[in-house]
Amino acid sequence: MLIAMGFFNDLIMAPAWAVCQDIGQEYAATVSGAMNMVGNLIGAVSGIFFTGLVMTSKSVPESQKIVICFTTYAVVYFIGVGLWCLIDASKPIAAYQATVGNS
Repeated sequence: MLIAMGFFNDLIMAPAWAVCQDIGQEYAATVSGAMNMVGNLIGAVSGIFFTGLVMTSKSVPESQKIVICFTTYAVVYFIGVGLWCLIDASKPIAAYQATVGNS
């Protein structure tokens, strides 16, 4: 299951970076950096959350702890898929301003 999760995560990376370039245009690095920062922040917080709350909980049976973690991650991935479907990559986030230089 962990291998499948890694495979599908890597499968979405190219379209994610491409959308950042499409909607960011000249600000693609800023959009990519924001996406990367939020993703890493959520990854760090979720690791602390599950380690601290779910895995050390005495009320959750030992056999169910890892199931809760994987189920939660699966739900978050499906929510992410739904949110990605709402992004229109043909519309940039900043108005494009054509600069005309002197030749």
